[in-house]
Amino acid sequence: MRRALTAGSTILVLLTAPAGDAVAKKRPSLTRFSSCTSLLSYARTHAPKVVRSRVVGMPEMVQSEAGATSESAPAPAAAPQQRDSAAGTGGPSFSQTNVQEAGVDEPDIVKTDGRTAFTAKGRTLHAIRVGGEAPPEVLGKLEVPPGSDQLLFLAGDKLLMISTGSVYQGPMPSDVGVARPASSPVMPPYAYDTTALTLIDVGNPAAMRVTRTLTIEGRYVDARMTGSSVRLVIDAVPRALAEPTPEAVAKARTARWLPRGVLRRGRQGKRTFMRLADCGDVRRPPEFSGLDALTVLTIDVARGLSPIDSDAVLTSADTVYSSQKSMYLATQRWNGGQTTQLHKLDVSKPDETSYRGSGEVEGGLLNQFSLSEHDDVLRAATTAEDREESESFVTTLAEREGRLVRVGKVGGLGRDERIYSVRFMGERGYVVTFRHTDPLYTLDLSNPAAPRVTGELKILGYSAYLHPVGEDLLLGIGQDATEEGRRLGTQVSLFDVADPANPVRLHARRLGERFSSSEVEYDHKAFLWWGATDLAMLPVMAERFAGAVGVRVTRRGIEEVGRVTHNAEGQTPVRRSLVVGDRLFTLSYAGLKASRLSDLSDLSFVSLGE
Repeated sequence: MRRALTAGSTILVLLTAPAGDAVAKKRPSLTRFSSCTSLLSYARTHAPKVVRSRVVGMPEMVQSEAGATSESAPAPAAAPQQRDSAAGTGGPSFSQTNVQEAGVDEPDIVKTDGRTAFTAKGRTLHAIRVGGEAPPEVLGKLEVPPGSDQLLFLAGDKLLMISTGSVYQGPMPSDVGVARPASSPVMPPYAYDTTALTLIDVGNPAAMRVTRTLTIEGRYVDARMTGSSVRLVIDAVPRALAEPTPEAVAKARTARWLPRGVLRRGRQGKRTFMRLADCGDVRRPPEFSGLDALTVLTIDVARGLSPIDSDAVLTSADTVYSSQKSMYLATQRWNGGQTTQLHKLDVSKPDETSYRGSGEVEGGLLNQFSLSEHDDVLRAATTAEDREESESFVTTLAEREGRLVRVGKVGGLGRDERIYSVRFMGERGYVVTFRHTDPLYTLDLSNPAAPRVTGELKILGYSAYLHPVGEDLLLGIGQDATEEGRRLGTQVSLFDVADPANPVRLHARRLGERFSSSEVEYDHKAFLWWGATDLAMLPVMAERFAGAVGVRVTRRGIEEVGRVTHNAEGQTPVRRSLVVGDRLFTLSYAGLKASRLSDLSDLSFVSLGE
């Protein structure tokens, strides 16, 4: 493991393959490259197997005033527990991003410290006052890299912005790894996906300033933050494949097979070009798994963006799950059947990420909620499908001598159906499958060697997201449906799971007509649960309504508290809801609205401009 440059971050780099490649049947062990010569030989040997459909020649990339690379037409970014904060600090209680694991933050389009809310629109970061009794007001603005959904992390007075897009990069020096001298040779221009990290000092919201930018070759996949340590997952195509002819590949030097980044200090500081991994940091699996680079970059935002450590393994990932101790990367593959490869990383140290082992389970994952770690055991909920039938499973795995070994498995969930939602809570698991009806399965996971289904509830419709809302109570967000499986509109359902052998739906309420939907069905961060008042907030889109709906959820029933819209016609989609003190704030592309928390009646609105 290499340690170099300055303290502040750790990088894990992984080289990936197309999902359709054959899955290795051998024991999942990894071999480290002994030298750059061996890595270069490996890359050149296997390059002809890689078929690319990416187009070279994207819109021209420019340097923003913040120093981060950006493009003229940005591409969209990729598509829990609440806690009361600021107690004992003199500030009001407030909600935070709805996340899967307590203590592990996830990036979102809005962040708040209970006094100020931060969100970006277009190329402008807005700092909006939300604390106190005064109406919300824009305190400050800052020009930032453009993006459809610029994603944010907030740690004290530091804000990290993640901006993504497919861009065209101008010439970069061939001898990356050192600051570029005037006489340095340059390589031809190259088009690729890029991810720009912008570190912003927001200690004074009226005078926010960029302190660092780091532009990385590659597509943003996901990220997590524990404390002030952010781990960012990036997937990059080697520059050596920009012109994938035999002659060009044969001439490509080692640096063109490894990812790189550009660091800049402040707005006008000198740019430093650097490799993000050395040859000796790269491992490979027993069978070829492609040449893309998947990078897990660990950054201490309290100290800056400079990388100091790297590890590499030749594998891939398309789903990310993280506890406070471990991060898991999952890749779904097809080879006579669908399987999911899993790779475990130790993230227990704030400034270090290390590879621990790999394993494989039958079937494919739905999303990050399909994975959960409890007492060092990973639980994975998967669906195996073919043309004739489908079946879902929950598999338990544990780390053993560099491998993720199967400990137990239970199947038979939703035959001829597929998983629509999963929630693991301690030693219990809940799985929803759907085709015509919605079976809610309860699972006992107390003995990882013998996981078992304890109960099943069949109802019409389905829940696409499950959230704990009290002792032995689950709230499901999804769709009502007919007996034939025809969807009837957005629905919330309350389940009593006190008796695992006999789960019961206590209440259900439809919030929109047929064809209505909620962003919560595919993005859990759009959901707000405020336990102090038993309030659930979710965005709803329907033919005659776009906004947010609030419902009071108790064992006695599901009562609609009110609806929030952001214009007179009620046709502006609301993306997020947050609570600060006794006010509810809802965010849309148009602006931020303050409402009374008690009944959701309007108080004031601040526009984010055109």
